[in-house]
Order: sequence, then structure tokens, then C-alpha cells
Amino acid sequence: MNQKQVIFLSIGCIFSMIVGVFLGYRLNSSVEKEEYNPFVNSNNISNSDQSLITIDGKPFPFAKLPIGTKNSLYRMEESYYFNRLTTLRDFAVRYLVSVDANRDFNIETLPSLMEVFKTAVSDKEIDKIFPARSKKMDPKLDDTTKRAKLKMELAMKRIPSLFSDKVLGYKNANRLSINLSPPPVPVENFEKLEYPQIGAKDSATRLIGISNYFSPAAQKRQGELKEVFQNHPNLIYTQVNYSRNITDPSGMLIKAARCVFQEDKEKFWKFHINLLGNKRLLAQTKFDNKSILGLINNEVKKIGSDFKSISTCIETDRRMHEIVRTSQRLVYQLGLIQSPTFVLNGKILELDSRSLSKIISDNL
Repeated sequence: MNQKQVIFLSIGCIFSMIVGVFLGYRLNSSVEKEEYNPFVNSNNISNSDQSLITIDGKPFPFAKLPIGTKNSLYRMEESYYFNRLTTLRDFAVRYLVSVDANRDFNIETLPSLMEVFKTAVSDKEIDKIFPARSKKMDPKLDDTTKRAKLKMELAMKRIPSLFSDKVLGYKNANRLSINLSPPPVPVENFEKLEYPQIGAKDSATRLIGISNYFSPAAQKRQGELKEVFQNHPNLIYTQVNYSRNITDPSGMLIKAARCVFQEDKEKFWKFHINLLGNKRLLAQTKFDNKSILGLINNEVKKIGSDFKSISTCIETDRRMHEIVRTSQRLVYQLGLIQSPTFVLNGKILELDSRSLSKIISDNL
């Protein structure tokens, strides 16, 4: 095997890994899913009745395992699911592209994704960047090899998006249906995670708010809750904080809020309302994790809590981290991308120019 073959083989392997990981998550919305609603009680949990392990004669079904163990098992099942999903999508695209080419083909030797999208990067594009980029490349490589590497590098950035468009296009045209369902998130409903609640505990009218502290729309709608309770005094409200990335500043705020809640449930609401009215957040100021900790410090002092205790919880509290991760999965599995999202008695509300109170009245 010569130098060029080794280079191309290595790049090809890396490309396949990146495409697999990226596509598994990007295209989740196109999966045929089972009916699943975590807003209401459900027993749709893997192995909920069957004993998975017996210790000292005591059987432990999935439902009785600690949340950390449930999440570890879930992550394994989720990884297996995405691997299968990506493999089937890869086959489907290569097969349908071959069908559309109107020529005979062997199903055992379908074109690779690189061959399918070989026009993703043109020679003219390489001509423009080659003089500058080639100077930074291994001088032992000849120009042909350098150009091939640059073309592969650009293709690796573009092909996931092109592949995504292909899959969604085939699905929308009713040419592709993948009969796989993701594993159920290991929590029957949001209430089992003991989220912050206010209102009439025994009420049959249950409103859940799912939001992000950096969302201006969420800040506005949360301000309408006072009117909601005035017009619907028997309602019970549950707050679910959600961030797409729990490691960024918005995720840090959610962890802090959870830690405050675990320390003192009453103080949570003061902390929550103060964050929603924070002028720096309202102004969409850019934060890194260090500066967001400074903001948390100021807000924690306002409610009379100890910042050192809260910061330690943010860094080390395993239960808090498991609950936040599970929240992410619940929201992700539902496909909710709008902040805020409000759910009334298990039904996702459509937000428009009406007040939140009016929308609730119209849906009761």
C-alpha cells in the first residue's frame, strides 16, 4: 500500500465516523416514533415489569433501579439505536441514488457516500484556496495528493448536510420509512423528577412550562403567570428548565436553579424570577462559564443562599446532573425546540398573540 492509499484510507475512516455521529443526532426528527407522552402517567418503560437483576433474593425491575443506573442503560440502548439508524440511512441513500441514476447496479456494491456526493466540492473551489493552504501542508506530499486532501476536508464538512437533505427529501416523498423507535427515556413523566411546582396540588388542571433563561420570549411569557393564577386559581404549574447544551452558560444557570431548588424549594422561585428579570440576560449579553458564575453568585446572595454550597452542587452533585440530563432527553424526544413551550393537561399549547391566560382558557 503506497502513501496515497494510506492517506485516503485514513481520511475515509475518519469521515465515516464523523458522518455517523453527526447524522444519528441531526436526523432524529425523521424517525418513525412510537406514541409516548411523558406529561401523563405511562408505563411505557423498557423492562418495567421484568426483573433485570436479583440481589439477596430481591428482584429489581428497570423501574426500581436508581436514576443513574437507568440513564447508563439508556445511553447504551440509545447508542445502539443511533448506530442502527445511521447504517440504514446510509444504505437507503446509496440505494435510492443508484435507482434514480437509471442504470443497472449491484446491491452488494453500491457507491460510497463520497462517490454519491463527489460533486460537493468543485475543482474551481480548490484552485482558489490551494496556493495558501498548500503551504501549510506536508512538503513531502505532491500537489495531486494535497488537492485530494483539501477536497476531502471540504467534503467532510458539507456531506452531512447534503446527506441530511437527501434523507428528509426521500422521507417527504414517501420513498423512505425506517421502522425503528428510540428507546423510551427512563422516566415515566416530568413529575417523577420533583420539578418546582406552585398552585393547587390536587388540581386536575396541570400546566407545565419548559423554558430557557436566555430566551426573551420565555422571559415575557413567564411574566404572564401572575395573570394566569388570577384567572385560574385552581391550576398547578410545574417549571422545567431546558437548555440544548447543559455545558454552556445557559446550562450552568439551569444547574444552579436546580441546586437552589434542592436546597430550598421556596428560594427557587425567588431565584427563578430574579433570573428572568436580570438585565444582563434580557440584553442577551455574551457569557462564558466564568462570567455566568459571577452572575449566579450575585443572584444567590439576593435570596440569602451560600454561593460556595451552590457552586459545589453545580460541579459535583450527581443526582442534579442526572435530573438535568434526563430533562434534556425528555424534551429532545418530544422534539420541542421552542422556548417557552407550555403543556396543558398533556397537550402542547400553540402560542400566538393571545395572552397565556387566554390561550389556557380557550383550551380548557
